[in-house]
Amino acid sequence: MANKKGLRVCTTIVPPGIVNRLAAAEALFEARPGKCDLIVLPAEYVVDASAVLKAARKARVAVIVGDAEGVLGWAPGGSKVARLKSTVEMRVGAHRVAPIIDAEIFDPRVRAGVATLRPRVAVLVARRAGGARHWAGQQSLARLGVGSVRSVHANGGARDLLYRPNGEEPPLLVEQVAGITASCFAV
Repeated sequence: MANKKGLRVCTTIVPPGIVNRLAAAEALFEARPGKCDLIVLPAEYVVDASAVLKAARKARVAVIVGDAEGVLGWAPGGSKVARLKSTVEMRVGAHRVAPIIDAEIFDPRVRAGVATLRPRVAVLVARRAGGARHWAGQQSLARLGVGSVRSVHANGGARDLLYRPNGEEPPLLVEQVAGITASCFAV
């Protein structure tokens, strides 16, 4: 469980060739790269997220995952799964996390709404990295005082950074688990 001082977030770059996404998520939860508190999977990771959420509960790791209908989240200590929106926070231990769903990163009203939440970190739950200049929206969030990371579907080579108000930071750890690139950040 996340402590009061810090939160360890693991973002993911998921290549399109992963066929058994449930098994990949289970392996990721079991490996828990960087002893992370929260694992973020991209938008539309699965059609129905119920089995992924069940696996996260079994592993006792917080998760944000995209399914065909949006984004869901669950954290240890929480009694139920929440359907998340870009202007609603999720709690992981004592920390506020603000999900941003895909292209909403480009909407200044959404970024302003996220900034009013004053989260420990915003997590961009994106569909694809190719051609989507998420970094521009993330830099705008940083200027509003909110650090952010992202999870995406990509063939690899996607830029994976923590955007903070005082600059960009690379991940503390990058690990391959079941074909997924997991990047771990301390926020």
